[in-house]
Amino acid sequence: MADNKSDFLIGLLVGGAIGAAIALLYAPQSGEETREQLKQKGVDLKDATVDVYGQAKDATLDAYGQAKDATLDVYGQAKDATLDVYGKARDTATDAYTKATDQANAAYTKVKDQTSTLASQVKDSASQVAAQASETLNKVSSELAEGASKVASEVKDTAADVSDAVRDGAKKASA
Repeated sequence: MADNKSDFLIGLLVGGAIGAAIALLYAPQSGEETREQLKQKGVDLKDATVDVYGQAKDATLDAYGQAKDATLDVYGQAKDATLDVYGKARDTATDAYTKATDQANAAYTKVKDQTSTLASQVKDSASQVAAQASETLNKVSSELAEGASKVASEVKDTAADVSDAVRDGAKKASA
């Protein structure tokens, strides 16, 4: 916006100077008066140029200051927003990590407890099976021993009967 003003002022001054020079050249005056007027117009143009330069310089410095202030303001806002987003992201990540760690620990504890319970159940079942097997083995052993004793007794009795029958047969045969 300051560029438009300074361009307009420069154009106005240059146009005015050209217009004044043309007007002086065509005005009915003596050469001395025309030179004096041209000299005066040159001084006026120089003064006007210095004024326009000062105004342009002031406008440029003012625009620079405003741009610098706006830039610093935007930078500050961006920095604050970035730090805020970073803080929120860090907090979210920390919360997620903590939650995941807690869930993993809970799952580990649950599996550990279930494994321990299952191992205890397997041990108890194995002890029961071993006790039943031992009981069955003792019962079978007792029954086998009892059966063997009966068979031995019957064999002895049968052998005694056979022996008696052979003796009787031998006595009868010798008689």
